[in-house]
Amino acid sequence: MTTVRDRAYETLRAYGVTTVFGNPGFTELPFLAGFPDDFTYHLGLQEAAVIGMADGFAQASGRPVLVNLHNAPGVGNALGNLKTAYRVICALGDGALLYSVQAIWTAVKTNARVVIIVLDNRGYVVLKESGDFLGVGHDQPGLDVSGVDHLALARGFGAEAHRIERADELVPAFEKAFAADGPCC
Repeated sequence: MTTVRDRAYETLRAYGVTTVFGNPGFTELPFLAGFPDDFTYHLGLQEAAVIGMADGFAQASGRPVLVNLHNAPGVGNALGNLKTAYRVICALGDGALLYSVQAIWTAVKTNARVVIIVLDNRGYVVLKESGDFLGVGHDQPGLDVSGVDHLALARGFGAEAHRIERADELVPAFEKAFAADGPCC
């Protein structure tokens, strides 16, 4: 059975997106586990620099590019640099989105051509992992994020938004996102 992750990589390939720029953390590790050999990952030390690197590559190559960002302020640091971006795909977890949801507002106001992919893992995974590392466990109050309507948040800021629950929904959603004139979640 094809997973959403597998279909995501297939779809990225179909759009010529095999170059990834990022500043990853715990929440991105499942996406990076078994990273395909035909993809290239360029590591940046700060999110604003990562967006600049990705944008420069996208403009020079004329192709969209994937940006992999860590959560918390990283998303806000990065998305502020998208005003002139060519077409950038930004993947982040739902906890990361809630840390800096105003980045969607900024993308809408600047009409940034960004595709924001929110991976709904229903929690602040990096904080849970940190709790395990520190020996206090991951079952701490406030770390579960369930029941948040991410589409309503994005639409409330004026962004186009689509939900993907099955692998066969990914390609049509990517087609709509790449056809959008502004930000799409």
